[in-house]
Amino acid sequence: MHLIQNRRNYKPVSILHTADIHLPGSLEDSVIKDIKQSANPFCVLEAVVRTANTCRVNLVLISGDLFDSFRPTPEAVSRAIEIMAQLVSPVVIIPGNHDALGEAETYHLPQWKGRGLFPYIIKQPDGEVLEIPDIPVLIWGRAMMEHSPDFQPLEGIPTRSGGAWHVAMAHGFYYTQDKPGDRSSPIYDQDIRGSGWDYIALGHNHIYRDVSQDGVRAAYSGSPVGLWNQDTKAVVVRLDGRQPDPVSLERVDIF
Repeated sequence: MHLIQNRRNYKPVSILHTADIHLPGSLEDSVIKDIKQSANPFCVLEAVVRTANTCRVNLVLISGDLFDSFRPTPEAVSRAIEIMAQLVSPVVIIPGNHDALGEAETYHLPQWKGRGLFPYIIKQPDGEVLEIPDIPVLIWGRAMMEHSPDFQPLEGIPTRSGGAWHVAMAHGFYYTQDKPGDRSSPIYDQDIRGSGWDYIALGHNHIYRDVSQDGVRAAYSGSPVGLWNQDTKAVVVRLDGRQPDPVSLERVDIF
């Protein structure tokens, strides 16, 4: 109850959460004859941007695997930046297993600078907190250096501090405490439950899944790409402490 009372004093915020777009490594790879727009990752990214702008969200989160390759061509990166530069709101990106920071040149290429886009890219393997000007949200995530069982995406998530919404980002497999797994980048239910954060934006599972735990909202947005998933949707997260449900999720079709 105390936490909800505190939330009432926070400015309402809306977020578009997506993941697993898997942009191809080169522009040539995206040119497939007769392919539907909903199955072309670059067209999907354009649709995500249009949806975010139409919904007038305050923030966009991409929870891993924006790219499908560790080393996309500079032209492919430039095209992605050109599309995202149309966003009205800031965007936060976290590496996934396909574009993990340890092997990727992706997020170090000079194309990210000077193109009118100033994305926040989580690059610290031990985790980092981002504060975005004029948006009362703290964003935390750990940069995936290598997709392995030793990497736990929510390990080290800090306790709540300050009067702002707390949103984490993570990319990996979800497991319950009673059914532990041995796959890489495990995300455990007790880590979600114990965080006390407002929302955890997950990536890696291409199908939408709500894995909220004891008042901590957490969900996989699912991939919006029709090549792997007929459900071409993103998640709009509304944070509003004045409502009975201060953290609500709405799935929106990007096409």
